[in-house]
Amino acid sequence: MPPTEASILGNFLLSAATLSSAITYEEFAELFPDTKKHSPEVGQLYRELQHQRAIDADDVQHNIELEARRGDKMKRDIARSRKAESQGHNLDGLDAKDTAMEVTELEVEMAEMEAEAGTLLNNAKSTINDLSILRYPGFDKSDSASVTANLNQDALDSLIRLQEVCRDVDNEAQAHGRTLKNSSAG
Repeated sequence: MPPTEASILGNFLLSAATLSSAITYEEFAELFPDTKKHSPEVGQLYRELQHQRAIDADDVQHNIELEARRGDKMKRDIARSRKAESQGHNLDGLDAKDTAMEVTELEVEMAEMEAEAGTLLNNAKSTINDLSILRYPGFDKSDSASVTANLNQDALDSLIRLQEVCRDVDNEAQAHGRTLKNSSAG
């Protein structure tokens, strides 16, 4: 069986995604002056970088899944348009079997959109949970202003991405609604 688009992208983009595959802790510590190499802050910084790298890898994995779904949808759309072209757009040639197949395809597409909406909801909940750390008293307020600014920027970036994803889902749902209206009017 030939490799899928998702497996190719995953192998290429995610195989070396961990920070330890790029630089070990020992190599990372060597980048600091001798007086700071064994400081607990170096370990904390390395763990924070590992966490950020893991978040980025999760984002890449999610984008790979979305791209694979888009590819599958494009394949179905191409097959549908080729089928329509081969029938010469002749409505008289449609029979109950063709109509049932179209309904089934639409139901599958709707189920995929519902699954994607569920995934997006889970991602939104995950983002909210990731941001909830800011509420708890265990959050280290002694960090420098730059760390706080970076954390605020990361939170803002995550919220902007969430807003864009919601907008995309809304646009797809509206486009899908028009498609259903157009197909039922024909």
